[in-house]
Amino acid sequence: MSLLPHIAIVSIGFFLSSCEPSGGNIDDADVLATAYGQELHISELSDQLLQAETSSDSQFIISRHVDGWLMDRIMYKQATQQVKNNKKAISKKVEAYKRSLYIYELENQILAEELDSDISDTEIDTFYAKYNNDFILKENISRLLYVKIPKSLDNDTFATYWKTEDLPAIKKYLSGVNTIMLLDEKKWYPHTTIRSILPENLIKKINFKKEETYTLDVAPTKYYVKILETIKAKENAPVSYVEDDIRNRIMHERSENILKDKRQDFFKQSIKNKNISINNIDE
Repeated sequence: MSLLPHIAIVSIGFFLSSCEPSGGNIDDADVLATAYGQELHISELSDQLLQAETSSDSQFIISRHVDGWLMDRIMYKQATQQVKNNKKAISKKVEAYKRSLYIYELENQILAEELDSDISDTEIDTFYAKYNNDFILKENISRLLYVKIPKSLDNDTFATYWKTEDLPAIKKYLSGVNTIMLLDEKKWYPHTTIRSILPENLIKKINFKKEETYTLDVAPTKYYVKILETIKAKENAPVSYVEDDIRNRIMHERSENILKDKRQDFFKQSIKNKNISINNIDE
């Protein structure tokens, strides 16, 4: 139980029936707590209360929220009364923060209206060629195929699918089976990730320099892995491996350019409307 007094919570038991996650309406007039002229209504907790499964859950949510709400108001009231020396500095910070919030919302609105999110393969290739030195691998990466299957399914049918790399057939064959499959032949994996997925005894058998299949028998499971290609650290990463990063950087550049142009437009318009002026100061 919280140590804070539950001020103005006079009928939590009454509220709980409407707090159950039943989708019922919550009366906005029901006040849970008051502090310095402000009111906390139960409707403000509606989203949280819909997640409650029992009356105890609802009571805990209400108690915790009310305690936090009350203490926040108490501390703010004490601060406004006792903080004296820094009031001017706080006001400046509040005003600066308010301006930054408005500017942030404006920029988001501009980007929502003007930013084109479509990026072509040509743009990705051009960006990669221009900044290829930014995409040097920090560790080895490999393309591979990997499955972990019950030995009861390790038969001639699966062996044929694996040998011919019939990936759709493998996926269908193992559908519904509780297993691990890495069957995207185009996807690159850093070796730290590979070591975290494959059994250590299987890792020890692998020569990442060769395109070869390796297996490991550990009853009641059979592991298959085929190395398709490996690129060493300090070499250029393939485009597909860094494509998400490239897309993010392209979008960032586009955003910056849009906002830069818009700022210039606002500046010119403000001068035209004589809303701003610049005074020359003689030395």
